[in-house]
Amino acid sequence: MISLEIVSADKSFQLISRKEFDNESEYLPTCESVEAVVTNDDRTSATATPWRYWDRATALSRIAGVVKPADQYCPPKFPFTLEQSAKRLKIDCLYRGIGDAILLYLSPATSAQCAAAVDTDLVDSLCRSVADWTRKFVSSAVEEETNTRRRNRQLGNRFDQQQPVQSSDVINQLIQQRREFFEPPPEMDYWDVSDGEVSDFE
Repeated sequence: MISLEIVSADKSFQLISRKEFDNESEYLPTCESVEAVVTNDDRTSATATPWRYWDRATALSRIAGVVKPADQYCPPKFPFTLEQSAKRLKIDCLYRGIGDAILLYLSPATSAQCAAAVDTDLVDSLCRSVADWTRKFVSSAVEEETNTRRRNRQLGNRFDQQQPVQSSDVINQLIQQRREFFEPPPEMDYWDVSDGEVSDFE
């Protein structure tokens, strides 16, 4: 399972993709691979939808059939469709049975509008779009990681092939040749004091 969390000042998307990996040909993406997809979004831009750029007011205007001025709270509530307050709007696609994404739009203003009615068809369409984008985003990140590892493996194989293969005899000969550059340590003089003749040192 891969969990992505996209956080900005006025929105927070928690996107979950359930995927089984074939370790022979696919690898779990690292942060570097995810970053590569984020910075080069050509592969997922075809499925990118405006929900990624909405703020709370925009999201509310798109999915609410009827809006009303907000007080401290936003009754009536719409469980299984969305949760709302004067400062936040939460869409949990799991409630709709469409993916696992949670989209949370925030607003610092307490006088924001609230939904008095919700267009569930639009909410479902939004959740399908999010689920589709998440799958393609994850697939692109997995592909990036797999290709990176494949390139590194190929470079490593080429590097190994360029290294001369040396037997232990050749290596020993090289070691002996290098030792010839060093003079053997000088013989050390020592006193044999086994017979007790140490008077010169007293």
